[in-house]
Amino acid sequence: MAVLSTLLHVLLIIGKVLLIIILAVLALLLLLLLAPYCYKAQIKADREHFRADGGVSWLGFVARVRFHLMDEEKDFEIYLLGIPVLRLLRSFKNRKNRSGEKQNESAAAGSGTNVTQPECAESTEESGETQPEGTESTGEAEKTQPEQEVADAQKNPPQELAGAQKRLTQEQKEQAGAQKRLTQEQKEQAGAQERLTQEQTDQTGTKRQSPAEQKAEAKRQREAAREQKKAARAQKREARKNAHRQEKAGSGSGRESSAGKIRSILGKVRWGMQLIHTEMFQEAFAAAKTGGIRVLKHILPRRISGFIRFGLSDPARTGQISGILAMLYPKMPEKLEVIPDFQEACFEADTVFKGHVFLIYIIIQGLKIILNKNVRLLIKVVRQKVPLEKVIAAENRRSGGNRNGK
Repeated sequence: MAVLSTLLHVLLIIGKVLLIIILAVLALLLLLLLAPYCYKAQIKADREHFRADGGVSWLGFVARVRFHLMDEEKDFEIYLLGIPVLRLLRSFKNRKNRSGEKQNESAAAGSGTNVTQPECAESTEESGETQPEGTESTGEAEKTQPEQEVADAQKNPPQELAGAQKRLTQEQKEQAGAQKRLTQEQKEQAGAQERLTQEQTDQTGTKRQSPAEQKAEAKRQREAAREQKKAARAQKREARKNAHRQEKAGSGSGRESSAGKIRSILGKVRWGMQLIHTEMFQEAFAAAKTGGIRVLKHILPRRISGFIRFGLSDPARTGQISGILAMLYPKMPEKLEVIPDFQEACFEADTVFKGHVFLIYIIIQGLKIILNKNVRLLIKVVRQKVPLEKVIAAENRRSGGNRNGK
């Protein structure tokens, strides 16, 4: 029983937590639908500069979007509870890039220490190999004996002197050969050391570039998949074209095919004209027009203040625009002043726009348009799920005539 009671208690807690989460999500959805989205924009323009500032806010400080435009400068920011989201993302990305650079530098430093160890070993090898030079130096010390012999042979007859000189030149030649061999070995050691350092740098480079190579490989795979999709689509299009060509070839000569195209175009035009003249289309268009005008009125700013001064190079065109604005003057805001300039071409403005939008209102108007029976029937007719002739026959039966059937 104790285990069962604890299990029921745990399930009750889990149920409460889930219920709280569901209620929180529903409350958030209701706030998204019922809370207004307020917007504000300010435009300032003169002969040299153009500036626009504005933003959209939801529940005051909870969520806010701000933009700034000054000539060619642009700025855009998103705030959640007063926290700049995009700025934080940029700083996090920069910090990540810096940490990656530091890791690369540390890896390069570690590879440098690894490279120096073989160099030390090679230096020891060189030092070990240079020991024969020491022996050669001792040999050179020993090879001074022919010189002594030459010095002694100068006191002896000429034959002994010539023999000592020959031995001296022979020893000198051997020393030169040994020195050449030693320089050749040193060059080979230097080349081997360079190859070793190059291999180590290549290894460190491959280690450093392994993430980039992985990204490149993934990118190549994605591109290959896209290419395969494109090839499949191209094959489908080619198959359709071939089927269309076969139909054309079976239909007859070129004149007959062109005549068939013209007839099909004329048939589509006739079908469209019949659709436009139906009561169903007119009622659907009226419903969509009414809903669209209501949404547009709801979105338009409620308050506009400031002034706009404009002028064109042609004073006649400026007068025409002023006449159109005079016709709209009763609908224009009282705090907005429009000043035409007939002397020069100019545009100056300092205006402020304010308004708000309810998402629930836009959704309701959209549902009214979509759920209208004439709109749904029009969609079915356009998709060719319902033949137009059937709709026209039904309208004729209702009206008792056939005026829309011709």
